[in-house]
Amino acid sequence: MTIALRETGIPETLKERREDNMKPGDSNAIARKYMDSLLIETRYLGSRPASTATTILGEEFQTPVMTGALSHLNTMVHPGAMKELATGAKEAGALMWMGMAEPEEVEECASTGARIVEIIKPYENREEIREKIHQAEELGLLAVGVDIDFVYDPE
Repeated sequence: MTIALRETGIPETLKERREDNMKPGDSNAIARKYMDSLLIETRYLGSRPASTATTILGEEFQTPVMTGALSHLNTMVHPGAMKELATGAKEAGALMWMGMAEPEEVEECASTGARIVEIIKPYENREEIREKIHQAEELGLLAVGVDIDFVYDPE
């Protein structure tokens, strides 16, 4: 692609600026007038439609934009919010990251067909971690991760 930049005219005198309702020293108005005076002509040679597709963890997604690993949306926002997030990620062709969630929430999200990475907290009870990994495998989630810096507040 080549770009031709051509100046189509800029006020040269304070008198012209005043006639355009610009005050001397009004840098916003002067800059706007100058930007409006430019004409950009694009010429495409051998172009093709742009693609935002990307490969993450061996799978192709339509966008490199991903959801945050949000937690407990069903109780913090409203019932069904986590599934809505999964549906949106699926429709956008994006990867969904999921934070803390009840097993039912994970199942609901997986039922949308969204590709999901579940982040598991470093529970003291290792069996709880194994159960979450087993559920992720059964549901066909893309991957799981384990936080290494999560702190529980006993109160």
